[in-house]
Amino acid sequence: MVKLAGHLRKLKYDMPQEEKILSEAIILIVEGSMLCASQLQTRSLFRFLKASVDSKSLANLQLKISQLYQDLTLRVAIEIQHQQPIAFPSWKPIYPDYAIGIEDQKKQVMNLLDMETEKSTLAVVIYGFGGIGKTTLATAVIADLVLTHYNYSGVQIQEDRSRNDIKCMQQQILKDAFPAYTYDRNVTLRNSAEGRDHLTSAFQARGNKPVFLFIDNALHAEDLEDLFPKRLAGIPKGSRILVTTRNLGVTDMLKDAGLARREHFVDTLAPEEARKILFGNFNPANTRHRDNVQKILQICARIPLVLEIVGARLRKQNYMVDRCTQIFEALQTGGDIKAENLSQRLVNSVYDELEESTREAFLDICCFFVNWSRRDVEHIVGTENITLLQEAALMKTSDKDELIVPDIIRAKGRSLSKCNRIMDMQSWLEVAHDHQKLKQIKGVWLGKEESESGNEVDEKQLYSLKNSLRVLGLESQIKVSGSSQKSSKFKELRFLRLGGDISALWPANLESLERLTVFHGPVFKDGVTLYQLPKKLQIMRATAQSHCEEPEPTKIIQNSYLEELDLKELKSLQKLPGKLDHLTALKVLILDEWDKIQELPEQVCGLPSLCRLSICGGNSLRNLPNSFGQLTSLQELNLSSCKQLEELSSTFGDLSSLKNLCLAECVSLKELPLGFGKLSSLEVLNLDGCWNLESFPPSFWELSSLRHLDLSYCMKLKALPSGLGKLNSLNVLSLFGCKKLEDLPSNIGELPSLEKIDLRGCRNLRECPSALRRMKRGLSVSLPDHLVN
Repeated sequence: MVKLAGHLRKLKYDMPQEEKILSEAIILIVEGSMLCASQLQTRSLFRFLKASVDSKSLANLQLKISQLYQDLTLRVAIEIQHQQPIAFPSWKPIYPDYAIGIEDQKKQVMNLLDMETEKSTLAVVIYGFGGIGKTTLATAVIADLVLTHYNYSGVQIQEDRSRNDIKCMQQQILKDAFPAYTYDRNVTLRNSAEGRDHLTSAFQARGNKPVFLFIDNALHAEDLEDLFPKRLAGIPKGSRILVTTRNLGVTDMLKDAGLARREHFVDTLAPEEARKILFGNFNPANTRHRDNVQKILQICARIPLVLEIVGARLRKQNYMVDRCTQIFEALQTGGDIKAENLSQRLVNSVYDELEESTREAFLDICCFFVNWSRRDVEHIVGTENITLLQEAALMKTSDKDELIVPDIIRAKGRSLSKCNRIMDMQSWLEVAHDHQKLKQIKGVWLGKEESESGNEVDEKQLYSLKNSLRVLGLESQIKVSGSSQKSSKFKELRFLRLGGDISALWPANLESLERLTVFHGPVFKDGVTLYQLPKKLQIMRATAQSHCEEPEPTKIIQNSYLEELDLKELKSLQKLPGKLDHLTALKVLILDEWDKIQELPEQVCGLPSLCRLSICGGNSLRNLPNSFGQLTSLQELNLSSCKQLEELSSTFGDLSSLKNLCLAECVSLKELPLGFGKLSSLEVLNLDGCWNLESFPPSFWELSSLRHLDLSYCMKLKALPSGLGKLNSLNVLSLFGCKKLEDLPSNIGELPSLEKIDLRGCRNLRECPSALRRMKRGLSVSLPDHLVN
């Protein structure tokens, strides 16, 4: 199909009178290619990497193409799907923006991996004591690698991992690294022993692509023995295995299995890097302080995690170094401490100083909410508690606003929670019949993975948790027996997740759960409202129990406290249920994949607090209401892949608070409204894949706050006007794949903030403007192939 699309592109130049119909044909073929691609990782096609592909989808596309172009076919693609599933790889980790002082070590590890020249299979082990930054280093390495030709899989081993955890990691590796093997045999593991057998066979199966496996935090030799066969002679040639561990000896089994092993010891930070973590931009001035700084660096052994925690203490004391000596005295009580134990001792000390409510929040996060959105978790454990934990350096927030907890700290939390937070069925069964132990339980989440211990929970046992339970998650495979309709007694419950048909056993009235702030679960069944939800509910992610075309109006949308409403799983709905008049506090509304909604209701434009609106994949949406500009609080708008969207509202420029706008793959959009330049707060604009966009309104170049402009694959753009030089805040400009672009404005050199410009794929660009060549050093310019020299 790729070759076919290439031939059609050539025809466009030979048959200019047929350009329109040929362009449409290329779009259809590329769409089919995307559905068939197994390793496609182009950023503009991210949605397709999240969906499974079946024969029906391809057949529907084939029908669509055959109606317009009788000579074009997707039969080969359909046949491929029958033979082997389209398996999409796990996402690689993103570069850790909080990393300091790892660039040299990252280069050393990449040299050891030798991805370019070394064709044999090898393992690289990153080792060092806890808190030294092994995971951060490995994450940075993988984020910078191009793994297009590998099947990538990454798993992290927890210190208190169960046999069920091992089974789930085995299943993950099989699915990611050996998709064909997993599909052909319909592999669903029942236990870890079965997982070892399947992994042994998968590693030795013929025809596999090379694999890149990342095993983080291997603590014991048994961890690797559960994930790798005893002999790795059959592993696909050119594969790489990257392991982090505190003990190099743990990885001896890789050598015994026949792999070449290379090692990298993570050293402590250089003094200047350590000072940067410890003090940031603060510079201790007097001699006495400088002496204390040297003492601190010596005691901290220049270990990143220790420096972060001690640095947090210094910030709290306004960098009065003398006031922090007590923490070192506590650490050194009983004699000298080895560097490898320092992180653990320090975490214990900081935890002991937390207030009770902050401790409970810490334990909830370590057990249930690592890598969750900070905003979601704030509603469960409280904003103040998360702020205190971050100020103590016990957790961080990623650039995706997710909570990150280092493995040593997370292990500490999970260890302390063993007696009062239940995370698997086996642990539940151990306490279910002990009335005294049940009274201490504060969190239960069952059914995330299949269990060998059964899947039935007695409702009376759940009810015995009425005075303590804060978090409850029951997935679809969990059966609740003997419903006594007493959920209203759970006065402390703050988070509730109900999967599948569990809701049929739950009382219809959750209104009395006074402290419930986050609810994930079904709200409609056959078009009928299931619940009257708590009046103070703040976040609701709705799921559908069964197909429902026209739900009845429901009280969930008359909740004046509700801040986030996520209805993306109710995509079969054709309109929003009920009225929205009472949603005065609503900040986030998510309607992704609602491909039946043709127009956005006017009442959405009357939501006074709405900050984020997402209708990604709204394939039937053609335009926006005239009153859309009334959303003056809106900061983020995602209309990507709304393929029928032809125009934006004439009042669009009135969105005075809009900072981030994504219109990627809005292939029917031909122009932007005249008042577009009035978006004075707009910082990020993504027009990637807007095939039919030809020009911009004159006001466009008045976007004074615009930092990132993505015009990739705007196929009809021939030139950019001189107004481009007015975008004084522009840092990044992407014109990747703008194949008709012939010229850039001569004043492009007047952009004072430009750091990166991407011109790859601009095959008709006549020359690289001399203004770009004269610009400041540090500007990154990616040129098309014909201008590289």
